[in-house]
Amino acid sequence: MCCEVLFALRHWVLSNSSAFIWTSAAAIIMFRSELCLFLGLLLLSDLLFGRLSVKTLIKHGGAAGFVWLSATVLVDSLFWKRWLWPEGVVLFYNTVLNKSSNWGTSPFLWYFYSALPRTLLCAIPLSVMGLVIDKKMWTLFMPAVGFVLLYSFLPHKELRFIIYVIPVFNAIAGRGLAHVRTLFSAGLRKREIKSIIVGAVIIGLLVASFMTSLGFLYTSHYNYPGGVAFHKMHQLAAHQKDSPIRVHVDVYAAQTGVSRFSQLFPSWNYSKVEDLTLDQKMEFDYLIAEADMEGILGETHQVVERVAGFSGFKFETVWTFLPLPRLLFTPRVVVLKSRFIL
Repeated sequence: MCCEVLFALRHWVLSNSSAFIWTSAAAIIMFRSELCLFLGLLLLSDLLFGRLSVKTLIKHGGAAGFVWLSATVLVDSLFWKRWLWPEGVVLFYNTVLNKSSNWGTSPFLWYFYSALPRTLLCAIPLSVMGLVIDKKMWTLFMPAVGFVLLYSFLPHKELRFIIYVIPVFNAIAGRGLAHVRTLFSAGLRKREIKSIIVGAVIIGLLVASFMTSLGFLYTSHYNYPGGVAFHKMHQLAAHQKDSPIRVHVDVYAAQTGVSRFSQLFPSWNYSKVEDLTLDQKMEFDYLIAEADMEGILGETHQVVERVAGFSGFKFETVWTFLPLPRLLFTPRVVVLKSRFIL
């Protein structure tokens, strides 16, 4: 999906309006409807500054809308066996019905104080530098920030909803980095202490950003305890693969790695039905559940596997002076097996 957005941004930067409209329409209509905010702001800026005429917009926008909408409706309706426009359904669910908040809500400014800083890291100061030294970068910056701001009105927030602006901020940061490189090279030739210090600081930030990203990468693979538990259950019950086993997966496990692709045994019945009573859950042979279910269903089910997940970190002093982070883990998901099956 990000590739489609990058294609659209490329055409926008090159002032290829017709190609920008066609690629934007494909991204919005077929893949992610919320992109109408981001790419729509870019389109609006072209109209306001005279880089795009209304005639061209109507001509290519109408044609692209008809082609891509027809394509997605025909193809997806074939797979779903009913007439529908998938992204239209998603847009209606998330915005008109506002039911995405059922999956949790975050504060209005969460994207700005949490998601973007953790994702961009040292690209933030470099972006600021890029905006200061090159006013053209503001034409990229304003639509991206506007998109994040508009999307902040939706209570349910996830980084993946605004991931499309990350390449934009990185491009602006690249402009700032190019300026730092020029300063640093000139400083080395002329032996200017100020320029050398600035360059050294930026290099240090890049190294720190890289090491932090490696840390995030390592930590992130502990964020899917549901998938790990599901995999371990199949390993433990491989001798029952041909038996009519009933498995229930709760919401948390389904959100942390369990998918239909990991359902390995055709003879098993997998259920993700929500809001079951305890009596209904007792009827299943295996349960993939949150850790607190261990004590609740202890009379009918036994724990055969516990899977820990990342819960935070704390700093510990090493060598009496160097504070280093230590990852913390707590039990997140358990595999419960009925006491009445072998």
